[in-house]
This record gives sequence, C-alpha cells and structure tokens, in this order.
Amino acid sequence: MQSKINASVCFLINNDDEVLLTLTHDRPGKTTWSGIVSSEANEPSGSQQMLKNIYKYTKINVYEDDLEQRGVVHYFIVDPHDRLTEVLTLTLLVCQSWRGDLTNATGTRPTWFPFDKIPYPDMFEDYKIWLPKLLDNNKMLIEVYSKINPVTHSETIQDVQIKDIL
Repeated sequence: MQSKINASVCFLINNDDEVLLTLTHDRPGKTTWSGIVSSEANEPSGSQQMLKNIYKYTKINVYEDDLEQRGVVHYFIVDPHDRLTEVLTLTLLVCQSWRGDLTNATGTRPTWFPFDKIPYPDMFEDYKIWLPKLLDNNKMLIEVYSKINPVTHSETIQDVQIKDIL
C-alpha cells in the first residue's frame, strides 16, 4: 500500500497580476511549472520549511505571517476494483508580501507569468482547473481522482471536484 504524502505549494503574486512559477523535475527527463513546493506541510516545522524553500529557490524573504492558506487538494488513486486510496494532501498557499528581489538561485528558473499567460500545458493537469480560482481569491477544498494504467503506469485524471469555502 502506498503511503500518503503531505505537501504544500506556494504561489507568490505581485501587484501586476503575475504569479511566480518555478520549474520542478517531477520525473526523470520531465519538468513542470509549479509554485514553490515543500513536502513537509503538515510537520510542526512545515511553514518554516516552506519559507526556507522560497528563499532557496528565489532569494526572496517571506515571513510566516505573509503566507495565506487558500485551500487543500486531496489526491486519490482509484484502483481497478474502484477502491480509493488518498496518496497526497496538498496545502495551497498564496503570498503577496515579501522582501528582496527575485534571483534564480538554484536553476529552477523562477519566472513571473501574467495571469493570462500561465503555461497550463506545461503544468500538472489539475492546475488548469483550480489555479485560476485560487488566483481569483477563492478558498477551496478540492478532490482529484485518478486511475493508473496497469500496463504503462501512467496516471489519468478521472474527476476533479471543487468546493468553494467562504
């Protein structure tokens, strides 16, 4: 049985309606644009790890009070017998206040993208569904259901459910 991963992703948003994305290496030979990721979101030091990652990848200083939680994504795998296993819980964070100037510190190519030019085809598939809502100040609870092809081991999203939180 696969163990569940807890992670968080932070999207820095500037006053020009641009979002900061970095390149991540999600599998060998494949890069994907994403916010800044920390895989220890639910640890006691989770927010501290996120602050360290923001600085590591951008050289931008962010304080814990600058992080706003806007949602949670629960990722489920549906097996061939239609049993669900939650494999990832992703906390969605937004930051609109920081100190310092952006620097490419680690080769992750942090880049500002205007909201209408976000490279959704080069992002995780479900981002194109919920990221626009996140950037529009919505708070959400999201469930993503995927199936794994037993031959190719590729993952296909079957359904994405978004519940707005007021």
